[in-house]
Amino acid sequence: MAMLIGCSISPNRSSDSLQLDSKHPSSSSQKTFSVCRSPYKVVWGDTLSGIAVKCKINMDQLAQANNLLPPYFLKVNQKLILPNSGKAAQRQFEKHRKAAGAEKWKWPMNSQLQHRFIRDSAGLNALEIYGLPGLEIKSVQQGEVVYAGNGITHYGLMVMIKHPSGYLSTYAHNSRLMVKSGQRVKAGQVIATLGASGQTERPKLYLEARYRGRKVDAKKLFR
Repeated sequence: MAMLIGCSISPNRSSDSLQLDSKHPSSSSQKTFSVCRSPYKVVWGDTLSGIAVKCKINMDQLAQANNLLPPYFLKVNQKLILPNSGKAAQRQFEKHRKAAGAEKWKWPMNSQLQHRFIRDSAGLNALEIYGLPGLEIKSVQQGEVVYAGNGITHYGLMVMIKHPSGYLSTYAHNSRLMVKSGQRVKAGQVIATLGASGQTERPKLYLEARYRGRKVDAKKLFR
């Protein structure tokens, strides 16, 4: 019978490292660990963050490559794809974007507010919008709420919405969530309010775009 393994999110907690349950037969003289090659086979005691540290890869990219959503439960013997790079994901995104037709997202807040696009090491942009706490945040497109909670400490109160086109929009650092998991929303519907939850020095919305589980460049979706 497969067993579920919960992934610890906080980088400061000891459970982020590879842990072995003393009641499990592999926890004594039979400690075995999967090698860092793709596909990676999950063993007892693995957490997503632990695998990321051991294999020297980004945990968010690992989750995206395997279509995993918080709180990232893993199963023993589950196979995970180890991502090569964000650039490869972006190339796949561009290929599918042409096939699906150009996507255009509505601004989640007033576009006249102070904002900037933040580029990561793979060259993919996320959007940050700054303003007063309590300002309304709206869905960029219609879709289904697949996550609403605070399971990732760094991002605080967060909403994830899956859109019919295969895209996923993520809204982090909110002060209040106005939707629940499983709820369907319309484009422009209020889903949260601006805040400073999680790890941030100022009230802001942090918005990421994903396509079929992989992070893509949000800047190309706002025109």
